[in-house]
Amino acid sequence: MQIYVKDLVNIEGIKLLSNNDSLDKKIDNFYTCDLLSWVMGHIHEPNTMLLTVLNSMNAIAVASLLDMSAVVFCEDVIPSEDIISKANEEGIPVFTSKFTTFDTAYLIKKMQG
Repeated sequence: MQIYVKDLVNIEGIKLLSNNDSLDKKIDNFYTCDLLSWVMGHIHEPNTMLLTVLNSMNAIAVASLLDMSAVVFCEDVIPSEDIISKANEEGIPVFTSKFTTFDTAYLIKKMQG
C-alpha cells in the first residue's frame, strides 16, 4: 500500500510541527540514522523519509538536498522554531514522535501493510 506524508498524522503519538503545504508527497522508503554524512552517502532514492533524534538544522539541509519526503524527530525531540521555519521554506514536512526510532519505523511499516 502506498503511503503519503499526510498519513503520518493518523498515527497517535506522531505530531506535525511544520505547515501542511507538502503533505501530499509519497513515502517510498524511510531511513533511520543520526549521522548525516552517512545519510548523504546512502540515500539514493527520492521520496525517502528520515527518522532521527539529531536536533539540527543540518537534518533539514540534507532532507532538502536529497529530495526527502519528510523528517521525523523521534523520542520526543522537538526541533527549534528556526529548524521548523527552514523546513517550511524548503517544503520539508517535520514531525515529532514520542516513540523510539525503531518503534516509529515499525508503526510506519505496519501502515504500509
